[in-house]
Amino acid sequence: MIYLNTQSLQPATKALLFLLSGFCSTAMAANQGEGTVFIRGEVLYTPCAIDLDSRDQTIDMGETPVSEIAAKGYGPTRKFTVRLINCLLLPAPGQTQYESEYYQITFDPMAGNDRFSISGDAEGIELAIHDSEGHFAEPGIALPAREVTPGIMDLNYTLRLVSNGQPLKSGSYQTLIRFRMDYY
Repeated sequence: MIYLNTQSLQPATKALLFLLSGFCSTAMAANQGEGTVFIRGEVLYTPCAIDLDSRDQTIDMGETPVSEIAAKGYGPTRKFTVRLINCLLLPAPGQTQYESEYYQITFDPMAGNDRFSISGDAEGIELAIHDSEGHFAEPGIALPAREVTPGIMDLNYTLRLVSNGQPLKSGSYQTLIRFRMDYY
């Protein structure tokens, strides 16, 4: 380290050294708060957005007596809706009018299952889903295509508790069913 004997310096020189020391520390400090942020993304064209309240839903199936499922083969139904918002049809590149757009919805069961099965203490039951046209959803297979209309679209479905043919056992149950939208 080098020491400077300031007693032999003139007052003007001392003031100049003081000012220069301030510039040096500012120049050094300026680089200490810098960084780089890499941002990446993709703009996709989908005719509609899924309403946030429709993305993640919890449906309470209530309490069902085993005797009801044993007698009828099914239990209660619950309705649910997937709301599509901001549906907009755009013409293809180079076109002035849009062509019809279609969507398909697919319901996927919990990983590894080929049915809408449940987990928990209850046994002998599973879930069935059908749309407002009466089409039953098969796990992992898209329901029939329907046309996209501009604005808001409510896609209405019914969930039903059904017997899976195995012995019935009472208890609580839960499951996770994902859905995905495909447009073409």
